[in-house]
Amino acid sequence: MPRSSGCLNGNALVMGDVCLSAQGVFFPGTTGVRVECVEGLVDGTLVQLSSTRSSRACPDCGVASRRVHSRYGRQLDDCPIAGRPVLVRLTVRRFFCDNPTCPRRTFVDRSTV
Repeated sequence: MPRSSGCLNGNALVMGDVCLSAQGVFFPGTTGVRVECVEGLVDGTLVQLSSTRSSRACPDCGVASRRVHSRYGRQLDDCPIAGRPVLVRLTVRRFFCDNPTCPRRTFVDRSTV
């Protein structure tokens, strides 16, 4: 999608004199995810999200970990808003499992959007 006027500020979507909370508009009731940027594109809207939880539990052993292995992006297509396509980019983290008896060494933060 080609860009129009660039990224609109952080957690706010600015349209003229109207400032709306992007978190509340796009993802009401969602916890553990932050709207980093909402960008108006020529043929749609880009919403960039990231996980905010400081630790996650290993899905195999249940031990919580704060040690981040890496980060990567997932791209999701969402329902159109006002007839315009919405592209959601979610940055998730991969954590180390520090339990020496667990067979899993790393696991992904499964933030729900």
